[in-house]
Amino acid sequence: MDNNSSAEQESYLGQQLNQAKSELSEARESLQKIKAETFEYYPAVEAAAHKAELILQNYTAIKANAVREKARKDSLLNALTLKPLSQNGIILALLWGCIFLLIPFFAKALIGSFLSYILAITVYVFLVRKGMQKEGDRKSKSEVESIHLLGQCKLSYMHFGDKESSEKGYPYKAICAPASEKNISKNWRISDKSGKVFGADFVVFHGLNQADNEFAILLMPKDGQPAQFIDINANTEAWNWPIYKQIALDLVPEFSQDISAVQVFSEHAEAWVRAYEYIASLEQRFKTLSDVTQNWSDVAIEEETLDRVLKLVDLFVSGRKPSPKGILLYGPPGTGKTLIARKLAKHANCHFEAVNISDLKAGYIGQTAPKVKELWERCRENAPTLLFVDECESAFAKRGGTDNDAFGNELVQTFLSEWDGFNQASGKVLVIAATNRHDIIDNAILSRFTASVEIGLPNDQARKRILENEFKEAEIALEVTEDLVTETTGMSGRDIHTLVATIVAENINREFKPENLIEQVRKIRGKGSTQVRSLTWDDVVLPSETLMEFQNLGKELKNAEKLAKLGISTPKGILLYGPPGTGKTQIARVLASQSGLSFIAAATSDLKANFTGQSGSKVKQLFEQARSQAPCIVFIDEIDIVAGARGGKNDNFTQEIVGQMLQELDGVATKEGQVFLLAASNHPENIDGALMSRLERKIEIGLPDLDARVKILVGMLAKKPTDFDINAVAQEIAENSQGYSGRDLNSLVTRATRRAVSRAMQSGDDIESIKLNRSDLEKSLDIGVLNEA
Repeated sequence: MDNNSSAEQESYLGQQLNQAKSELSEARESLQKIKAETFEYYPAVEAAAHKAELILQNYTAIKANAVREKARKDSLLNALTLKPLSQNGIILALLWGCIFLLIPFFAKALIGSFLSYILAITVYVFLVRKGMQKEGDRKSKSEVESIHLLGQCKLSYMHFGDKESSEKGYPYKAICAPASEKNISKNWRISDKSGKVFGADFVVFHGLNQADNEFAILLMPKDGQPAQFIDINANTEAWNWPIYKQIALDLVPEFSQDISAVQVFSEHAEAWVRAYEYIASLEQRFKTLSDVTQNWSDVAIEEETLDRVLKLVDLFVSGRKPSPKGILLYGPPGTGKTLIARKLAKHANCHFEAVNISDLKAGYIGQTAPKVKELWERCRENAPTLLFVDECESAFAKRGGTDNDAFGNELVQTFLSEWDGFNQASGKVLVIAATNRHDIIDNAILSRFTASVEIGLPNDQARKRILENEFKEAEIALEVTEDLVTETTGMSGRDIHTLVATIVAENINREFKPENLIEQVRKIRGKGSTQVRSLTWDDVVLPSETLMEFQNLGKELKNAEKLAKLGISTPKGILLYGPPGTGKTQIARVLASQSGLSFIAAATSDLKANFTGQSGSKVKQLFEQARSQAPCIVFIDEIDIVAGARGGKNDNFTQEIVGQMLQELDGVATKEGQVFLLAASNHPENIDGALMSRLERKIEIGLPDLDARVKILVGMLAKKPTDFDINAVAQEIAENSQGYSGRDLNSLVTRATRRAVSRAMQSGDDIESIKLNRSDLEKSLDIGVLNEA
């Protein structure tokens, strides 16, 4: 049980780290097995390469002799003159004289005249052959030496994979053998003149007996593609390239006999290389997860979200395909999107460019494009680069929309062109953009982002960490209590920093009190909210069951984050319905005040726009404002006016409002429990059915009964100067005001108060003499009855 409990409490990143460690260990074991299986086929490739070298040596020896013999034969005419034996004319004359004068003269006395001439001719023939040999060897020396050098080349086999590699400019994944272990797998490039050669086999010629120095490669014929001898590092102009090419092509049939050895080896070696690359990616992930605690402790981001972003950046850095082109970070202001981008650049250890609208947009049409191109050129020159565009909704607003102009259109078009036209290769430029309004970004820009990642408001663990860091920096010796963490629900990292700074500024004597923190939290969260004065449930009169339901709801909303961890969801919305004037708006204000949540009240005029397409945007902006102050109650009074049933006589504006409201309530952009819709209506039967189904609870706020009317009147009269028994008069008025709403009773007391004030003013200007009497109430009650009639 203890082990299970500790496992459940382990952080997400901690679990991921342990998982990566386990996967890395398993992958290394698997790699050794794959490697052993692969190298079972390595000796066959070595034998094939050795055989090929012997074939090359024998053939080049034969070829060299043939070249030499041909050169000797071609030297016959010149050899007949005996010039190859000496270039000195005197020596040549002596040779000729010796052969045809001296030899016949001296030999004649010994062997006779005929035989002496035969001897002279024999000597001449011998000297001619020597001359042919000397002249032929001289003329063929360079070519023969070149052929012998080719014969001394070390040979290996190479196989290209069927798929393109991720390395820019080196499209071919090659398996080479025999080779050192680090060189068995390489990425290669070959001139386009040779065509596409995926899946091809080669014999590699290594120059000057150097195994790692490729001299040339012999492309073996396959699927109708002819053999080619392709230079790699060969000096084709200085060396005897034509004869090298001819020799290589001549040997294709013999080399082809053993090409299957490298094909079989490559099949297994590719699996070994994939396993090795997988280990490299796991090692990077393990390093990333190990460094998170140290490098990301000051960033308020959920661990799952951080892990997702780091995976994308690691993929970009690795150069593996498909490489991400961009990451969109969206969420409320102050959640650390800019800080995250800078941390990612540090994590990737690459060049970082940060820009905003002022860096991209020029003052005149036609000048924006050059600025954008200059930025991209700078990114490419320093690649790999992380390009961060802050507040990108300003730079990339939808073309043709109300949020964009000619300058913006030029910016978007140029940015897209640079993004698509120059960033095709992986591992070059990764665009990271941050926004609070991703709904107004141009669709073409949005489609280029590999991932859109929400950087939401910090959860309770993140807020506690931020508060502890801020307290430490500010030297505040206060414990971060659970109540404080709960009170800061919905606050961003920037909000918490502002909170602590405000506390320090207002407490120069450094005497900090927990209650001051709570007060400041509520002030900061209330910025931008509809002002709600401090109200309690005593300020409304409700049946005990209804009152308890609202009190429990307030507690649910306040603890929505904790409930979510237990798998308990809070309601998305509630409808208060009933006759006018029954206190539905007052209930909403009390609920906001008692739950400690922000409160935004929206009238129908706040949602309905003048032009088609704008009403939906108004609803979206309302909920975005609520999310920025979350947890927040959004109160919409008389919702039936703007959210009537679709398909009837309602206008397009109403359909827009209903459609957008459904999206917001369905959680397309709203985190569960962060924004709560409280709607009020006098005519619930007119509300759109789909919207009605999203309002999980419907609470009727009916007309007050006798006891409720008494309580309402007592509460109102207790705040007035009176000259009667409040309880008795309240009971009497309540008995005669059946069918009155709370608003009607308030109007009654207000009319009676005006009578008392008018009477006092007629007798003088003594404010202290104002007294509300029974007659004022009775006459006001009669007026109310007449008004109803």
